[in-house]
Amino acid sequence: MERGWRTAKLTEIPSAYEIPIPGRDLTREQEWDELVKRDPAAAQRWEAFGERWPDSDRETHAVRRYFGLASFGCNCYSASAGNPLIVPHDETAYGQEELYLIVEGRADRKTHAVPGRAYEPPAWSRDAR
Repeated sequence: MERGWRTAKLTEIPSAYEIPIPGRDLTREQEWDELVKRDPAAAQRWEAFGERWPDSDRETHAVRRYFGLASFGCNCYSASAGNPLIVPHDETAYGQEELYLIVEGRADRKTHAVPGRAYEPPAWSRDAR
C-alpha cells in the first residue's frame, strides 16, 4: 500500500459493494446470504430499516476500505434532509465505540459509548474475519 496523504471527495468514495474484496467473488445476493449467516441481527435491523423507510435515499460510502484502513472502522453516510442516516442500533454486541461527525446539515441521535477492544471489522462487514 502506498504511504502518505490521500484525499477524496465524498462523491469519489464508492459504496462497499463497488469495492471488490480480493478472493471473494460473490454476487450481491450471495453476500446478503453470507451476512445473514454471520450476523442475523444486523440483517434483521437492515431489513426493518428498509421497510420503515422504503423511499430513503441514504447512501453508505466505504471510507475504511477505500483508504485501506485496518486499525479502525470508518464509514460515511449521506441522505437528503428528512431521510435517516443511521440504521438504529447500539454497539453492545460488538464491543465497539463510534464517533459521528456531521459535516453538513444537522442530525439527531441518541448514542451510548461502550468501551471495546482493538478494532476488527464487525460480523456484518463484507470483509469480516
